[in-house]
Amino acid sequence: QGMLFVFPRSNKISFWMKGMHYNLDIIWINSSKRVVTIAQNLSPKSYPRVYSPTQLSRYVLEIDGGMVNRLGIHAGTQVSF
Repeated sequence: QGMLFVFPRSNKISFWMKGMHYNLDIIWINSSKRVVTIAQNLSPKSYPRVYSPTQLSRYVLEIDGGMVNRLGIHAGTQVSF
């Protein structure tokens, strides 16, 4: 399970952990549906730090902290949805 954010166009979309109660992995995905940046196991205590991708992205997926490693996701992974 996770939350997929879909944006109307590619951009450098930033996120923070305001209001979260558990760790997250944040995955930025480009318009070709390839993973471009991953921020892993982010703690709610990291707020107000802002996390940003290294490249333009059109989609952002938030999943439970630690799932990126368990699922073997890495930069360049092709995703489908």
